[in-house]
Amino acid sequence: MVHLLLDNSSQVEVNAVLEDDTFSKIEILGSSLSMKILEFDREYNSRIKQLGGNHNKLQEQYIKMGIDNYIRSYVDSCTSALNGVYALYHIEEKETDFLKNSEFYFSFQEKVKAQYPENLYTQKYNELLQSLVGFRDIVCEIPGVSPKWKDYLIIAESVIIFILLITLLAVRYQKKARATISEKSTTTEAQNLYEKLTNKEKEIFKLIAEGKSNKEIAVLMFVELSTVKTHVSNIYRQIKVENRKEAISLFKLLEIS
Repeated sequence: MVHLLLDNSSQVEVNAVLEDDTFSKIEILGSSLSMKILEFDREYNSRIKQLGGNHNKLQEQYIKMGIDNYIRSYVDSCTSALNGVYALYHIEEKETDFLKNSEFYFSFQEKVKAQYPENLYTQKYNELLQSLVGFRDIVCEIPGVSPKWKDYLIIAESVIIFILLITLLAVRYQKKARATISEKSTTTEAQNLYEKLTNKEKEIFKLIAEGKSNKEIAVLMFVELSTVKTHVSNIYRQIKVENRKEAISLFKLLEIS
């Protein structure tokens, strides 16, 4: 397919070479604007063909970004705004592109108006731009303009965030309070168990907390090793622990000097 840009006074000559039922080479004489469109079509089509490969979504998105960048670059380089209008319509996701490059679209509008103030293509481009601006009004704020519903939305979001913050602080306070109560309860229970030990058992308990072995305790207290083992077993049973590590942790919780 060949696109031509003509008016009532245009005279063009199209030369083409046919190979395998397709035009392998096309030349347009007499219309520089149409030749410029032909050049665009060739490059655009070659880039579009890249999307036909086995690409993942990220790669396809990258290729599409490259195509849109090429189109905007081509539009900027066009001497005639009509060539630019033709190329610009090849951007598939115009709404998304406009959100990211609105200054480009407005700048090009000035170029179109300056070159073709009464042209049908100028009118069509103005209509396109109006629809894009309307789309932008819906999804984001125009500089200097803040619709009332957006103000209400901001207020509502602020209230929700405030409520969530208060709720979070309340939950953290309750957890901390419960942890404090639990710790106090554990300490009180451990203190009651400790008070039930005999003086000798308390002394051995303290030596255990200092990291002494049963043999070392027997030497320090001048008793048999078997006697120490019996005392240690009784201590574990009375303070409700299973081993030395638990006994030491409990002793530290009591903060006994």
